[in-house]
Amino acid sequence: MIVTVLQVPDSGYEILTSCAPAPTCLQVSDLAVSTATGSTADISWTANNGETVWEYVIQAQGTGTPTTVGVEITTNPYTITGLDSATDYEVFVRAVCNATDSSPWRGPVNFTTSYACGDTLYDSGGATGNYANNELTTVTVYPDTAGDLVTFTFLSFNTEAEL
Repeated sequence: MIVTVLQVPDSGYEILTSCAPAPTCLQVSDLAVSTATGSTADISWTANNGETVWEYVIQAQGTGTPTTVGVEITTNPYTITGLDSATDYEVFVRAVCNATDSSPWRGPVNFTTSYACGDTLYDSGGATGNYANNELTTVTVYPDTAGDLVTFTFLSFNTEAEL
């Protein structure tokens, strides 16, 4: 028996090329959040232009690439302060090479601030739902003043009976 295989050409590809001058202000690299407390986040990055000025934008997670100018800073690493506890954020950083030349934004790097004193903690079911099967949760709480004692006061506690 002879089998003949027909190969049908596919549509292939179509590529549009363009040329433009290379950017004069390179993006930062290796943007990272190393520590997030209840109200702060430590960020760092690698400068790729020898620049000493940057901008950062901190915003709600999922907001997307910034469309406005950021907060100008001159130190790397940098600690962002004034954040809300137990909140999801994203951070972007860009190099400022001179008054008229900034790099594209690098990011987002997503992170969540920890709980702080005064916050109410819930299981995965939230304030009104049930927790998940086999739930195991680890929580870190940072006191407002380093060295202060953190106390957990259970407002309710109810688990299912063991079978």
